[in-house]
Amino acid sequence: MNRVGQIVVRAVRVITILLAILSCVIVVALLLLTCADIALRHLGHRGYPVVVELTQVLLPVAAMGGMGYAASQGAHIATDLGTSRLPARAVAPVRLIGLGAVAAFLVVVVVESVSRAQETISVGEATIGIDSIPTWPARVAIVVGFVSFLGELVIAEIKTATASRRSPLPPGSPVERGGMAL
Repeated sequence: MNRVGQIVVRAVRVITILLAILSCVIVVALLLLTCADIALRHLGHRGYPVVVELTQVLLPVAAMGGMGYAASQGAHIATDLGTSRLPARAVAPVRLIGLGAVAAFLVVVVVESVSRAQETISVGEATIGIDSIPTWPARVAIVVGFVSFLGELVIAEIKTATASRRSPLPPGSPVERGGMAL
């Protein structure tokens, strides 16, 4: 991989890791906020009225933020049922076709998600409840999460193509085990 490719891969990985850290912080914050709300209600107080609305907006942010990192670590759901039965030389081309199909689908998903996010921002969509919270952060996070996932998928595709040119994938390699982290 050339110098520019290495810089792009490093940038995608840094962004992916930062999104994963943000996701962890959001999950912990939601956990603490929910526990505090439950404790206050148990003690006979009113609790925090905004907890449900915040959860509606921040939970998708947390889920989408961690998607790219999960893909980079091979922690996503994958099956090698088809490729495990193929000869070693056929695994990489089949995997490339599959990664390409998923990447093409993700491009369509990203384009549609951008459209939905723009619509949400333009109409000022907000949660329904005691406190009205704008939902655009969740819509934007969905776009960012899909772009992060797409970036990791493209990196995996490039590494698979590069590895297949050098030699067929050995049995038990991360690609063979279904992970994207090569």
